[in-house]
Amino acid sequence: MPSSRLFSALLGAATLILGAPLSAQGPGGILPTPQDTPNRQGTRGANFLHIGIGARGGAMAGSVGATVSGPTSWYWNPAGAATSEGFEVVAGRQNLYGDLGLGQTYSAVSIPLIGGVVGVSLNTLSSGDMLRTTEANPFGERLGGTQFQWTSTALAAGYAKRLTDRLSVGGQAKYINEGITDVSTSWVAFDVGTQFNTGLYGLVLGGAIQNVGGQSSANGALITRFISTADGSQLRENRRVQFFTRETEIPVAFRLSIGSDLLGTSNSLFGGAGGNHLLNAELSCGGRHRLRHAVRRRRRVRVQEHGVRARRQAVLQ
Repeated sequence: MPSSRLFSALLGAATLILGAPLSAQGPGGILPTPQDTPNRQGTRGANFLHIGIGARGGAMAGSVGATVSGPTSWYWNPAGAATSEGFEVVAGRQNLYGDLGLGQTYSAVSIPLIGGVVGVSLNTLSSGDMLRTTEANPFGERLGGTQFQWTSTALAAGYAKRLTDRLSVGGQAKYINEGITDVSTSWVAFDVGTQFNTGLYGLVLGGAIQNVGGQSSANGALITRFISTADGSQLRENRRVQFFTRETEIPVAFRLSIGSDLLGTSNSLFGGAGGNHLLNAELSCGGRHRLRHAVRRRRRVRVQEHGVRARRQAVLQ
């Protein structure tokens, strides 16, 4: 028994020390590194899904997948919403990157229904007002111009349930849209997650796969034109055409977490402390789906190798 308690203490200390740095790297990867070179910038859509929500999630650098509960679970791990025992609502807003005008708003509702918990969430990101410019007027319209905003939105509906007193599962479907008034891109995606309470000194395991969906391209009036065709006679036809836009994929995320209640509950490592304070620690790691990109890169390398060999043979001949 003392050895188990010592092991749990060491695990809790390691979680406190390593949890934030590992999760801070996140699945998004803003700054390039020698191992993660900037080779996918501009190739994905809906990157706002990587921006965390909630004060606790931000303070823990996103390491909340195993211990999260309540309506915020619909963002981090849908399984955590199964802990809601009554009607719960959460809402928040955060202003990003100083005074640039970027703002993120999140709201969610959890309601016990159908033997589990049903929830709806809304996550939006707005760029704030920006001056609309054209090729003829790159500094804005002469008469003051017009304003527009870039808006990203994710509307989700999910269901979570406790299968046993230790195991919870959850999932949700999302409708994602981002763009400006006259052109936008939409996706449909799915999340699934689980939490397992080991019963050993408050140790909880969590895992989630998020934003699993397909590819989509932009649509709207800004990339649509009417072309008038004539063959020199009185016959004339107006055809509606749309510019070609490259399909983009959404960032699929994998979150694996291990958390422990160090203080505050009967199962905590250091006891309940009268139930007045709660201290927990969590270690979380995540990744993004890069298999498709790796396959494409290998194909390009093979094509280049064949091209070099063909050139060498031609020179030798």
